[in-house]
Amino acid sequence: MLNQYKLAFILPPLDDTGGVIPAMMAVIEYLKPKEYQVDIYAIGKTKLSSEEKIFIINTDNKKLQYKYFIDCFTNDYDLVVANNLRTHRICIENDVKNLLCHFHQGNLLRDQHFISFLLKRYKMQYVYKNRYISFVSQCLMQNVMKKFDINTKHRDVIYNALDKESLNKKANDTIEENLPQEYIIGVGRFTKLKRFDRLIHIFSKLSSNEHLVLLGDGEEKSNLEKLVDKLGLQDRVHFLGWKKNPYPYMKNAKLFVSTSSSESFSMVLAESFSLKVPSVSYDIKCGPNEIMVGELKDYLVEDNNEDKLLEKIQLALKYYPDIKDEYLEKFSVHKIANKFLNVLEYYVNKKDLIKN
Repeated sequence: MLNQYKLAFILPPLDDTGGVIPAMMAVIEYLKPKEYQVDIYAIGKTKLSSEEKIFIINTDNKKLQYKYFIDCFTNDYDLVVANNLRTHRICIENDVKNLLCHFHQGNLLRDQHFISFLLKRYKMQYVYKNRYISFVSQCLMQNVMKKFDINTKHRDVIYNALDKESLNKKANDTIEENLPQEYIIGVGRFTKLKRFDRLIHIFSKLSSNEHLVLLGDGEEKSNLEKLVDKLGLQDRVHFLGWKKNPYPYMKNAKLFVSTSSSESFSMVLAESFSLKVPSVSYDIKCGPNEIMVGELKDYLVEDNNEDKLLEKIQLALKYYPDIKDEYLEKFSVHKIANKFLNVLEYYVNKKDLIKN
């Protein structure tokens, strides 16, 4: 019986605005009807409370996180998936069995002071030696393995999952605001790495009449609002805040644009294509170039080339190739869930466990 297999996903807070939560929840929701027992442990400050099969560890205090995790965790799972460096460490130091350390963190590839880098590399080599690890993109895996010289034979790429049916259902929800008839959209955290300032600068040079809708929040919001004022774009740029369901706004946009300087996967870019929304992106180190394939590559622009990005935005507003389902098949929730089940199979050594 399949229901003898127990899985645990160790996650950031479930109300976190990053791409980890929707990707992992898509996998979890896919597995539940298939009679696997799936528990969630969410670690970090949150407004949510525990419920059946969901254990909330509501604190950012590292010592308390360790304590509360030990108090509620039962180390009898056939597979445990930890989804960030903090949860990796908590699981490893508590000798969690059947552990998969899943990497989403593109910031591991950022330049560091040499001494800091050496200390980080030493720690990474020690912590992840001979462990089963996975990454949300091929680029992230290649660069992290090379940069930190991690010694393990057990590694894989497990992309963020797209549940196309669920996305399209959510995208049909009603939009409360009165939006412009034609608009370009940007979605994400307002942080320096996401570089919404670049998007606003480029938009200010656009000769057409589209508006710009920005969904998100963060520490850079005030600076972005000041930039909009400085460029005289108050009537054409709309800050709508963070949305629990951004998909109706995305679906109705003429174009999605990503000007981020750092991604490990770029979940929102994959989601935009899943909703058949034309998209333009900078070709940064990781993420977009594994999503924008086939004819979509023509709208992937050399990083920091604002003139070229503007040119591609103007072209995309007039013409965009078909967004073929085959481009996104490798991110389907069915394929990604089976990637995790392959790791489960490795631990339980049941060769007949997974059926396509």
